[in-house]
Amino acid sequence: MDPRSQSVAEVMEVLAHQTGASPRFLKEVRNIFARQGVELDEPAGPYFEAIVETFERQQNLEAQRARSMAGLERVRRALATWERGQREVIARLLVISEELEARARRERLDPGS
Repeated sequence: MDPRSQSVAEVMEVLAHQTGASPRFLKEVRNIFARQGVELDEPAGPYFEAIVETFERQQNLEAQRARSMAGLERVRRALATWERGQREVIARLLVISEELEARARRERLDPGS
């Protein structure tokens, strides 16, 4: 069956399934078409390309969002690792500082040692 002869609603359903679009997105697209006076039960023919493009763009945006979220998670992990490293450095510096202060106190008390 030629997809262009399917109804607008049927084409949207198929594309939503194929692209993994959310029910919310499908509802929004339906509402947009309905507000423009397009009956959802009429043949998709003249609207077919626009419907396909809409769902493909949404799929691409979702893929980009997923990649961005994965990148943000990598940055969060890297920052957490860096933070742990900085805490270790600060802890070592505090130990060194305390040792130097103790040495300075001893030298003040016994300058000849």
